[in-house]
Parts: sequence; structure tokens; C-alpha cells
Amino acid sequence: MTGGRVAVLGPVGDNFGAGMSGGIAWVLDEDGMLEQHINGGLVKAHALTREQAVELRQLLEMHARHTDSRKAMDILADFEAWLPKFKAVISDEYLDYLKRRVV
Repeated sequence: MTGGRVAVLGPVGDNFGAGMSGGIAWVLDEDGMLEQHINGGLVKAHALTREQAVELRQLLEMHARHTDSRKAMDILADFEAWLPKFKAVISDEYLDYLKRRVV
């Protein structure tokens, strides 16, 4: 991924994020094991910003509308309770870019 946004509502495999040079993957980390599966040399997991939470909610709403995803609907029904379980996986370079863009 080089600049998009993705929400992952299921488990990830080992080396997650190895191909990320940009963009943000919002990953539902229900078991707290995400950090053990990401490629820590290229990406890091972060808490979501308020802006990212808004984007994630919009993405989940679109996903639920187009796919009738029960998981997305359950999350949306109690979004604030689910939100702390999501992590933003971002490459270090892209995070630096985002910080410079805001300033």
C-alpha cells in the first residue's frame, strides 16, 4: 500500500505491513497480539487520532452498506467501545510526512 486506507476486521498474518510505504491500515486488535505480527522494521502500530477515527467510521459505514457485514455493523453499533481495540499501522516515513503536513 502506498497511500490508501484500509480497515482490517480479522486477524493478520506474520510480517503484516511489509509492503507499506504509505497509507494507513486500521487493524482491529481484539487479542492484543498485533505488535507480534507486524513488520516492525517498516511499520509501527499507533493509537488512532480523532481524525483517523472519523475516517475509520466512514469506511466501516461504507463497508457495512455495500456488504451487509455483521462485524462492521456490530462495531458501528458501539463504535466508541470498539475504538480502543483498533490500531493505526503506519510506516515511519509516512508518519513523518503526516506530521510535516499538519504543521
